[in-house]
This record gives sequence, C-alpha cells and structure tokens, in this order.
Amino acid sequence: MKTQEKISIKSVIQKLGFVPKENESGIYHKIYSDTCAIEIDFINEIIRYGKEIKSDSKTTQNFSQPENFVVLECVNRLLEKGYSPQNIILEKTYPSGHGTSGRLDICYMPADNPFYPTDHCGVLRIKTNEILPKYLAWILNKEGINQKFSRTLRASIDRIKRLNIKFPSLSIQQKIIAKIEKIEAQIADLQQQLLKFKKQKELILEKYL
Repeated sequence: MKTQEKISIKSVIQKLGFVPKENESGIYHKIYSDTCAIEIDFINEIIRYGKEIKSDSKTTQNFSQPENFVVLECVNRLLEKGYSPQNIILEKTYPSGHGTSGRLDICYMPADNPFYPTDHCGVLRIKTNEILPKYLAWILNKEGINQKFSRTLRASIDRIKRLNIKFPSLSIQQKIIAKIEKIEAQIADLQQQLLKFKKQKELILEKYL
C-alpha cells in the first residue's frame, strides 16, 4: 500500500479512537475491555482482532482491499455499543445449496442461537418523520408472522408492497417503544442473573464432584 494511502487510513482510524501503541513501531490499537483490543499493524499491513473475535478466514484482516476497513469500522461500532466480542464471527462460511457456500463479512449471533443465513437482503428507507424505525421493525415482524413469511414464502419486495399497515401517532409509537424497551431491559437483567446462577452451579459442581 502506498504511503499516502496509509496516512489517510491513520487519519480515519484516529477518528475512531485508535492511538499509537506504546513502544511498538507502526502499530495503532484500541482497547475495548481488559480482554478485547484491536491492533492495526501498518508495517505488516495486518488487522488483528484478538482472541475473542472468531474468524473462518483472514481475507478481510489485511490492507489488500478498501472494504476491509469497512469491516473494521463495523466491528468497532459493535464493540462500542457493548456487543460481546465472543459472539462476533468474521467471514463466517455457510452452505448455500447446490454444493456451493457463501461467506458473511461480519456475523453476530449469541451462542447456541440457531439462525438461517441468506443472501437475500433488502433495504427499507423511511421517508417520513412520522414513523419510528424501531416501531416499524416490530410491526413488520408481526406482519411477517401473520403472512407466514418463511424461507419458501419469502418477504419479497412485491409482497412487502402489498402490506397495508396502519401507524398510530408518533407519541403513541414512542410510548409503545418505551414500554417494550423497559421490558427488554428487565429481560436482559434476568438473563444476566441466569448466567450468574449457572456459573455458581458450575463452581459448586467443580468443587464437590
């Protein structure tokens, strides 16, 4: 990579919070927790995501393609928002039928949570200030269940266009979101307590069995 390109990259990653690593020449890093940090090695042109973030391949962990830094920015944002690094998988490979396979640049899935990867993706843009994105996501999910959308009955653009959805006022949407977020926070707290109890159980079993 040319020197000027590296200078531009350094400028961008510094805005993301990366700083030169002490006593290490040509390496910038950012620490997210005691066990999670990302290093960018400008001498060897390598991006190191650490031991907690898994990867099925390393083709995006170098300077060979500009989009590799898009992956870096996305991972950085996930970690900043508090997502667990143990649940991030880079370049996850999955079978896609007909003897072929596909690959996801970034995959975030909680452990032991089954999912169906797909290359059929769409973007839905809200062109009004009267609809909140989170409310729209929930109502679309509900309509998808009602319409019995599935891997065989796909939520195609034409089928989405045929949906007739009524939206309450903005204030009511905000109230609904606030109530659900409160419940979601309670669920998250209970899940943390459940994990704590499971660890306590494991410690007791290890001690006495």
